[in-house]
Amino acid sequence: KPPAPPPPSAPPAPQAVLDYPGPYESQEVEDTTGWNGLTTNNDWSYVVTIDFPSPLVIGPHYIKASESNAISGNVLFFGLYDWYTSGGPPSMVFEWAGHQWDSLYTQQIESAVAASFAGKSVTFAIVYDAANSNAATAPDLTDLKIYYQVDTTWQLATMDYTVDAWDAADDDNGGIAAEFKLGPSKDAGGILSNFRAYNVALSEADLLLMQPPPPPP
Repeated sequence: KPPAPPPPSAPPAPQAVLDYPGPYESQEVEDTTGWNGLTTNNDWSYVVTIDFPSPLVIGPHYIKASESNAISGNVLFFGLYDWYTSGGPPSMVFEWAGHQWDSLYTQQIESAVAASFAGKSVTFAIVYDAANSNAATAPDLTDLKIYYQVDTTWQLATMDYTVDAWDAADDDNGGIAAEFKLGPSKDAGGILSNFRAYNVALSEADLLLMQPPPPPP
């Protein structure tokens, strides 16, 4: 009896088009050539690890795409803010603006979840699917997902504040037109490392392929 064929191997994880291992203890400008990031008509993702201080520091941008005077460039803030917590504890906020702030996505991770990040190393995956970029509703909040990983388990983040005010009327596809900065913008804000950018919308299966193996028993 011939031996059974080997089981099919898992497909390889997508390849990053940008790979900046860091570490970054303050902001540094990096090149984004070749990445579709912040375009509305292309899929894109990024994965990044942040080592948070304890207690958490309010106010650092960990990733920022600077504003541009032209509507061709979009703005990104990803950091720990108290902008939308009404005086409560800070939370991780992803804010993407385009068309000179006429269009806006905001997603704020639940504050209780963000509070649990103090003193921990957390990996985030931001995934944008461009499927609705040419639809009458424009890109929607549901087209952008935020995952986080503490230890070895990926979780889809739940939000306690969102804004979906994207207007595609001027047919601007966005992108990064000015400086793109990695690293905390405030002293003692933590350490950023292992920023990897992709020209695909990473799936949960892709994220599992990137997951470190479990420790030996």
